[in-house]
Amino acid sequence: MPYRTAFMDMAYPDETGRPCALQFRIAFTAGTERLAVVHLLEARADYQGPMESLIVRDQILNRILDVHLRGVPLNAIRLCPNSSAVCAQGCIRVRPVRH
Repeated sequence: MPYRTAFMDMAYPDETGRPCALQFRIAFTAGTERLAVVHLLEARADYQGPMESLIVRDQILNRILDVHLRGVPLNAIRLCPNSSAVCAQGCIRVRPVRH
């Protein structure tokens, strides 16, 4: 990865409103199609995380997009939850939900 931030802490509510925490960082891929990879690292197993709840995942991702990746198109963003190494191939494509 040609660029990678340090891990940052984030507090967020789970589906019941209880406080939880995780760490995240953002990296860019080196390929011809540059992607922003959001790497999520859960702090504790007893916290409801982004893989257990779509609501939690949306809350976390929306905050990161709004603060750190504003203006970056969604098709250029990948989400890597709990991966020990950041890689675009095993990540989740970020897509908008239409209601």
